[in-house]
Amino acid sequence: MATETPTRRASRRYSAARAHADACPNKKKVAFDFGVTTRTARRWASPSDAAGSPQDQYTKLLITARDPWRLLAHNRATVMQKTLGRLSNRELIDRIHQLLELDAQDEGEDNGAKVRRGIPLAERAVISERDGATDIELAACYREADARGLSERDIFGDRA
Repeated sequence: MATETPTRRASRRYSAARAHADACPNKKKVAFDFGVTTRTARRWASPSDAAGSPQDQYTKLLITARDPWRLLAHNRATVMQKTLGRLSNRELIDRIHQLLELDAQDEGEDNGAKVRRGIPLAERAVISERDGATDIELAACYREADARGLSERDIFGDRA
């Protein structure tokens, strides 16, 4: 991070500390989850002491990554996977099947928009966003199925 200035560092730490404080209000639970003291977890939520916190380290990673958008896609799938944990195996498999059908439609529309002319740019953006959202939710479903130990056969049956 050769271009980091003291002002940028202070700004990054402030936003990292505030994000951490908002996302993790229970300091004792955070301390337990990360294997640190409650004092350390409390410091992570303080802008003046946030250096080295998980959020500060991750923010540095985003700043220095060659492809930060890939990291954000992973994060989005991770958050979606957390909500998918509430589904039963059957509901998860059914959702995968729904998304596969939807993804085929979205991909077709997106690919068609790439070669057709006369589509407003705002509409092209909507089409691409729709396809991207479906792809990320499908990725989250596959990750949750993998985490549960479901097999390809469990999801697709004996189809070849």
